[in-house]
Amino acid sequence: KKTKKTKLLNYKELKKKKNMQAANDLPIVEIELSKIIRPIQPTINETKVCKLMKSIDEIGLQVPIPVIKAPNGKYYSFGGCHRYESHKRLNKKTALCQVQEFTDLQMKLHMGASWDA
Repeated sequence: KKTKKTKLLNYKELKKKKNMQAANDLPIVEIELSKIIRPIQPTINETKVCKLMKSIDEIGLQVPIPVIKAPNGKYYSFGGCHRYESHKRLNKKTALCQVQEFTDLQMKLHMGASWDA
């Protein structure tokens, strides 16, 4: 059997497709890093961040940062900490993010008592 190879889009190609949909039908959009709230302090692997910075510089971001759009319009991210940190260290103002919209109930389940809609 031949397996179908999927082509990864580099940052420039992804950026051209502002309203593109990911394989799981979640939109990929460019979001300002300053608008992304990271409620959990990540544990950063410096080696991984350095490798990602080099990769992002050379070929662009290959996998968007997953974010949640809350009912209050704010963006939260619980994953993609190395991609996010790499963008910050490269002094990038924005990053491509895969956005999933949550309801108040979903936010409460993720954030517990700290979620105040």
